[in-house]
Amino acid sequence: MTIDWMDIAITVLSAGVFALIGFVWKWSHKVTKMEQQQQENTRRIKGLEEDNDKVSDRMYSMNKQRGEFLTRDSYRHDSKEVKDALRDLHKGDSNG
Repeated sequence: MTIDWMDIAITVLSAGVFALIGFVWKWSHKVTKMEQQQQENTRRIKGLEEDNDKVSDRMYSMNKQRGEFLTRDSYRHDSKEVKDALRDLHKGDSNG
């Protein structure tokens, strides 16, 4: 019985080619999936940046408006109210 090396070589090579095709397909699928995730993350980050800009603009305008009508006496009065509220809040935490 003779061994036909050519048939064995063709079988091994064809199996290798199919394995290589499967490997490349699998990696390309992973890369495509990662690109989609990157695009989604980029879109979400842009949305968060826009929200952050809106909040920053609103805080700036609120501070500007408050500064327009805030006097030294009203600032002291507000500071006293805030301190009292914080003190009351902390008292409630220690009793609870």
